[in-house]
Amino acid sequence: MNSLKTYIEENNLGKILSEVSLKNYNTYKIDATTKLLFIPSSIDNLIDSLKYIKENEIRYLILG
Repeated sequence: MNSLKTYIEENNLGKILSEVSLKNYNTYKIDATTKLLFIPSSIDNLIDSLKYIKENEIRYLILG
């Protein structure tokens, strides 16, 4: 997981946060915590990060 965070930061792909409550990111305000929350700065950056995630077999979930 740290390799993903490093990859996103080094390539300036967007905002990445650790240990974030998802309460403000879902309609029903369900309070769950995620290890990493990535908010890409563009669609191209999202695509680039998804390629990295798949190549490295990192589990992920897309909200929204």
